[in-house]
Amino acid sequence: MTPKDAIKMLSPPRYCAEVIHFANINKAQPVWWLDIPLKKLDKHDFLVFALCNKKQQLEVLGTPTSFLQENLHRLSVRKDRGVISLELSCQPQNLFECVRPRNCGISFAQFQRDTLEMPNANI
Repeated sequence: MTPKDAIKMLSPPRYCAEVIHFANINKAQPVWWLDIPLKKLDKHDFLVFALCNKKQQLEVLGTPTSFLQENLHRLSVRKDRGVISLELSCQPQNLFECVRPRNCGISFAQFQRDTLEMPNANI
């Protein structure tokens, strides 16, 4: 799945494209990797993480920006790039848990809103 596919599936009337952040599963390790610009934390009430799983389904998480702000000290912040660098586990035992920095213990599972089937996906 491409970012364009995900945005097409989620854009109006569901969500504004500006709040959608897409990730496929990383090839080297079982995580979704997202870089969230810090400037978006003050601009939006929530962000949408569109995460493509192994079945080519789109896991949709609606994450309040206030949650990110409250946990900023526990997350990996790249000040040189002005982003929060998230690595969310795609493993069933700790699905949607942030694994960077190691053992930060922040779960995003409570923000799961939907699992969408990709149109014409070969499952």
